[in-house]
Amino acid sequence: MVASAAELRELLERRFPGSGLALMPEHERIKSGVDALDELLSGGLRLGTLTLLSGGLSCGKTSLAQAFAAHMSRQQGMVAWLHGGSFSAPSVAAAGVDLDCLLQVRVRGDRQWRECLDVLLRDAAFTLVIADFLPLQRRSPNWQRVRRLLVARPCALLLLAAPPAFADPLRDVASVHLHVSRCWSDVPGAEHIEVLLERSRCSSAGARLQLPYGVQDFSFLLAPELPGLGQDWNEEF
Repeated sequence: MVASAAELRELLERRFPGSGLALMPEHERIKSGVDALDELLSGGLRLGTLTLLSGGLSCGKTSLAQAFAAHMSRQQGMVAWLHGGSFSAPSVAAAGVDLDCLLQVRVRGDRQWRECLDVLLRDAAFTLVIADFLPLQRRSPNWQRVRRLLVARPCALLLLAAPPAFADPLRDVASVHLHVSRCWSDVPGAEHIEVLLERSRCSSAGARLQLPYGVQDFSFLLAPELPGLGQDWNEEF
């Protein structure tokens, strides 16, 4: 079942009565558990800000988001994941996310996406909101309004999207913009993803790092062999 904003509000009131309590001090950051990535972000995701993860299909941005969600859930922090169907429960669980600490909200269409994002940001039950931007959205949110909502709340928004156009206002609203690309190789063990810091209000842009792909003893592991997308589980709308 697909979520409407009204259904989402009702669920939040039922599952998180009296929500509004921050689990982290305002100066704290949400870490990924990947030292090189956290260092690139000057410690992690800042509360009250929007971080943009951009890249093409299968570039690795979803796996990066899972790393942040896993680290947050290990601290018993609540995570919301907004998507249009591109959600894999096995991948999330394999990444170490405690499913009891995660609410996934599936929507259909850009209007539902905007309305449900608004509800999730207004409700202070979630320290981290991950939003998978629908690729065919006809109307973008008012990003300045989204930023104003974030500033007053102990929450970080991690937005997954295709690379924005040069004049896209999202580029200016995001406090941090990471561009993710996957580098293929015929050499075993040489395949990796590259993360470029395109924008940051806390450090100089242009820094980049490489994360190995599929290396079992590395703290960050992409798992392309996991099946399916959009499985129904927990509170499915």
